Amino acid sequence: MEAAIEALHRALIPYADARIIALTQSTNWMSARFAEHRSRRRGVHARRLIRQTGAMARARIDDGAGRAAVGAALEGGCAASRDIRAQAVRYTLQLLAEQAEGNTLEVRVPPFGATQCIEGPRHTRGTPPNVVEMDVATWLGLATGTLAFADGVTSGAIHASGARADLTGHVPVLLLH
Repeated sequence: MEAAIEALHRALIPYADARIIALTQSTNWMSARFAEHRSRRRGVHARRLIRQTGAMARARIDDGAGRAAVGAALEGGCAASRDIRAQAVRYTLQLLAEQAEGNTLEVRVPPFGATQCIEGPRHTRGTPPNVVEMDVATWLGLATGTLAFADGVTSGAIHASGARADLTGHVPVLLLH
């Protein structure tokens, strides 16, 4: 297990901090502002880069590192390091965004990440009308199939608001053997 954790630490993206806002397909205002702030520190203007490419590049978490992070986070629970829990959440949110493409529902797992998913009416400004929010342990349980969406809502661990705030049929995103 120590070797897996060590490999995970080496594979973590260089700026794995809680300020990464979204893993969305399209650029949103908060992630653009964050990229601009970070790029300014490096001497590159993000506005010019976004204008040239039309979208921000996003780091994709490797499947091996992501699976290792999810396994370590589930095994360690709250005792797992913040970096491991952050990597596990971001990886599973990345999988959700890839498997259920769209912008109708925003899934939030503070403080580590959020993503927009599920086909339907597009949300572009302000507070999204359909939001599902939960803590890290609840999200990892939901993402790996150890918790059903309806059970999480009933217990109060998952806060869902909006007519389309339902992840049934879209989770689990990762089944660990």
